[in-house]
Amino acid sequence: MITTVTFNPAVDKTAQVETLVTGGLNRLQNVRQDAGGKGINVSKTLKAIGVPSRATGFLAGNAGQFIRERLTDLGIAHDFVEIRGNTRTNLKVLDAAMTLTELNEAGPACSADDIRRLEETLAAAEGILVLSGNVGPGVPEDIYRRLTETAQRRGLQVILDADGGLFREGIQAGPDVIKPNRFELSQYFGMPEETLDTDTMISLARQLMEAGGHFHGGGRQSVCHG
Repeated sequence: MITTVTFNPAVDKTAQVETLVTGGLNRLQNVRQDAGGKGINVSKTLKAIGVPSRATGFLAGNAGQFIRERLTDLGIAHDFVEIRGNTRTNLKVLDAAMTLTELNEAGPACSADDIRRLEETLAAAEGILVLSGNVGPGVPEDIYRRLTETAQRRGLQVILDADGGLFREGIQAGPDVIKPNRFELSQYFGMPEETLDTDTMISLARQLMEAGGHFHGGGRQSVCHG
């Protein structure tokens, strides 16, 4: 079984306009709402190719209930931890020139008890654990490292898709697969994103793989980049 973890899900609201007017009135067209967040998107993709998964993480309020109902409608198993507040809504506006403007909320804060309850939920995970996306306020940067270490002690394989401090900390536990994209590689290596052509990205990915022996988990990383 594959378990996907989404710490900071979102209701993704997508809309279209002819021209986005800054400081003026914009009339939205073709508005739709979807359950979003990296881990949830992984579960949706797995469902589309006939692979079962279980989605978990944090949900809150009416927006969180919308996501639960949407996943149920899609036939995706889920077991989210309810927290205070309201799950964020992200607005994505596409104009006639296909220019995308994104307005993303921060999401509700998580307490230490919330994190403990999620760790208890993950105790039932078997097979593969997917840790992906950002985290909400109150979640420490070492959370993916901690969850990876715990999962590996229980014999699970771990896939990590994160950026910034979450990625730097997470790879110290030696996840089985990491998926840095161009931006995430540029962050990790401190290089301007525009300087990372395909050859450079491949070279940096190889450096990460060769450095695997220095990670706590011990040199078994696979790297996918996009």
